[in-house]
Amino acid sequence: MKDLVKKQLIKDGFDESQILLLAVSGGVDSMVMWSLVHKLGLKYAVAHVNFQLRKEQSDLDEELVSTIAEERNIPCHILKSNTKKVAQDKSISIQMAAREIRYNWFTEILEKENYDFLCTAHHLNDSIETFFINLDRGTGIRGLTGISANNNILRPLITLTKEEIRNYAFEQELHFREDQSNANNKYQRNWFRNSILSQWQKRNPAFSKTMSK
Repeated sequence: MKDLVKKQLIKDGFDESQILLLAVSGGVDSMVMWSLVHKLGLKYAVAHVNFQLRKEQSDLDEELVSTIAEERNIPCHILKSNTKKVAQDKSISIQMAAREIRYNWFTEILEKENYDFLCTAHHLNDSIETFFINLDRGTGIRGLTGISANNNILRPLITLTKEEIRNYAFEQELHFREDQSNANNKYQRNWFRNSILSQWQKRNPAFSKTMSK
């Protein structure tokens, strides 16, 4: 799996002299990304946003990221943000507010610390979900795409399925945190993931790899 991640990074324009900033939530996807980048011996730092949406659970996410960064002697950037207030002040959804907060902050860190790329833990299933969300919104042909590298944002896990990521996490006995909000189908992405695409995957086990083509 390390080789696949390195191959994807190089494909998207990274070379080993450059420094990565890893967006780490504490969930299984970002913790696997972190593990693989660390094992590759690349230069990197991590960044974690505590959105303060899940009370003590959010604080435990932050604690996990901080603890492992300290163990690995890696620079760790932490931001606490009152996401609900930002959403209210700007009259936008909490999801939009969270996205705006994290990407604005990540951009600030990249510029201040002279890091070369931001890495997010989006994987193949995320890309497939994005394709169907775009389809549901009535996008044109050019909009029927998934998730790919974008400017200085790299997706080292984008060729890996969620199942592969979880299997790696359990095999390596990685510590990670589960976000219970991922089971809430009031969010469009969760509805596609839990109600539609999971059933499709059961019917056709090769669904994810077929979609990647």
